[in-house]
Amino acid sequence: MKDTDYDNSVFGFSEHNKMWEHLVFLLDLNIKAETERAISPDMVGENRVHQCGRADALTNFKALLLEERKTARIRAGLTPE
Repeated sequence: MKDTDYDNSVFGFSEHNKMWEHLVFLLDLNIKAETERAISPDMVGENRVHQCGRADALTNFKALLLEERKTARIRAGLTPE
């Protein structure tokens, strides 16, 4: 896909979407798992830093998807949800 082909309106769906629900659920599960690994007593030094980066990246990715959805819904005249 080219940058010019991007259309965030695909995030503006108004009906229940199982795929979206499962995607957010999987992200939440993985954010929790990565965070728990990062703060575990066994994780030390650079490995802890790396693990924190993984948790942060997933958190930022989820935030990006939620923001795209909010923007698309507003553009479609729907509530931000």
